[in-house]
Amino acid sequence: MILPPRLLVVALATLLCPVTAQAGGVLRVLAEAAAEGGGVWVADGALVVGSPDEVGRPGSRPLESHAPVVLPEDRVSWVPLGAECAGPLLAESEHGTLVLKVLQSDPVPATLATFLPVDQPPALAQLPVGVTPCQAWMGDVGPAPGVEIVAVWKIGEILGVTVWAMPAQVSSPSSASGR
Repeated sequence: MILPPRLLVVALATLLCPVTAQAGGVLRVLAEAAAEGGGVWVADGALVVGSPDEVGRPGSRPLESHAPVVLPEDRVSWVPLGAECAGPLLAESEHGTLVLKVLQSDPVPATLATFLPVDQPPALAQLPVGVTPCQAWMGDVGPAPGVEIVAVWKIGEILGVTVWAMPAQVSSPSSASGR
């Protein structure tokens, strides 16, 4: 099987990444969630995914064992993420930079998420195959203290989110004291 040039680059990068993966690593998925015709919000310091137009306005908190919630009619104080699916595909914080890079769009979209910590090797992850990235974001949205790395994405009418843990070497107290 001969790979198209774009896939060949991805395959080669994957083969050459063990050194980087050992030094920087692969981002560890904390949660993924999606809702057809839905939305993703930050509400009261927590990530919420749901379908506000469905009967009963069902939703969940994916970082809290997908705890079910009823979405309020008034979400004015909630911060929407990826609502227009128009970016930004780069997010910066004191911990580093998250970049969502579309590697190919045809025949099937493929997106690489790269977290570039300050003064440390990058950590990598792939978004689910076939999705279009909508927004990169970082913030404290889980029950545990600390910042999570977030990518909002869309496939058809489904809006979803992938949440990764901050790499241990970045979030550890010893790494923070070195800056």
